[in-house]
Amino acid sequence: MATTPEGKVKDAARKLYQKHGAKYDRAVANGMGQNGRADDIVCRGGDGHFGGVEFKKLDVWRVTALQRIWLTDTADRGGSAMVVNETNLGMLERWLQRPGTRVIAEFDGDVCVRHWAFVPGCPPHEIKNPALPGKAGKHRAGVSPSRL
Repeated sequence: MATTPEGKVKDAARKLYQKHGAKYDRAVANGMGQNGRADDIVCRGGDGHFGGVEFKKLDVWRVTALQRIWLTDTADRGGSAMVVNETNLGMLERWLQRPGTRVIAEFDGDVCVRHWAFVPGCPPHEIKNPALPGKAGKHRAGVSPSRL
């Protein structure tokens, strides 16, 4: 069982992966992993789309510079890139449920200010982070619909 707030979010995500038939690899907590790598690398069931998921405790949206670079590179290569905490676990579940959908984090410096969801045949959909209403981002990774 998880003992930290971030650990509880990771446990909830693991249950979602199992529920929706996704495969995942979790970064090791002993410091032996790659610096900046997302906490989870997920291969979604149904279409095999991959994504990087960085977990944070409640109301935290700041990532390290290396985490931002890793997530941005993932999005630039066609994957999904998400910053997930207790307030937006539903976004992760909707991504897992909808093959063909892509979700990409948008950053202002090292703060994830929102996510963009891309569903084939639909315009991009903005997903605002609960604690950051209306904040505009500067580092939008791979959000052009033509990159789907």
